[in-house]
Amino acid sequence: IWLVSCEHAIYSQNSWSNINAHNSPLVNNQIGSIVIDKDNNLWIAYAGAGGLGQGVSKFDGSVWSLYTSSNSGLPNNDIRGITVDNSGNLWFSCYNAGIANLMVFRGQFIIPQTQELLAIGQEQSP
Repeated sequence: IWLVSCEHAIYSQNSWSNINAHNSPLVNNQIGSIVIDKDNNLWIAYAGAGGLGQGVSKFDGSVWSLYTSSNSGLPNNDIRGITVDNSGNLWFSCYNAGIANLMVFRGQFIIPQTQELLAIGQEQSP
């Protein structure tokens, strides 16, 4: 179990320790959303006031990686939510910039067009 708090960062059930920007590579404590993907990576979205977030961190259990609009295909750095679809792809909601999709098999972010979103929805509907 992982818990997130806007001011106090992340708590892990393994030891109920406080993981924050002072004791880890987290960029800041303004965590908007967290999710664990199918490979057990922890994804952390940084939300900021008025669109001033700091991107997304990924923790694979030993290495931290930071994705921002300047080093990836994210449309901006203020990420408000993350979810994982049935195919294991990650979806990021971006403040005033729509959504971005991390195609896991490609390892890159894309900004899907409306037609692509409709096709994805049709493929995944029961």
